[in-house]
Amino acid sequence: MLLLRELQQDFQPAIHILSELASISLASCARRLKRMEISGHIDRYVALLNPAAMGVLILMYLSAFGSLRRPLKAMEEFRKIVSSMPEVVECYCSYG
Repeated sequence: MLLLRELQQDFQPAIHILSELASISLASCARRLKRMEISGHIDRYVALLNPAAMGVLILMYLSAFGSLRRPLKAMEEFRKIVSSMPEVVECYCSYG
């Protein structure tokens, strides 16, 4: 599970595969990728896992804002807890 969690957070494809797809040299491909990373065009590399293959068959949307007494502090605590859960792939928090 640790390996899958890490791959979801940062997965960089093999440079030789990318260079072949783009029909450019390894060095040229590496330079282009580095420039796109530095400029912010590439934020991170991720691996998307197949939930059904992993036995995870639940997709859930939850709105907890109405039940929180002190919204800003409670939402931040909620965000921290949810962010630490490896089975959570995405979480949207709005403080507005």
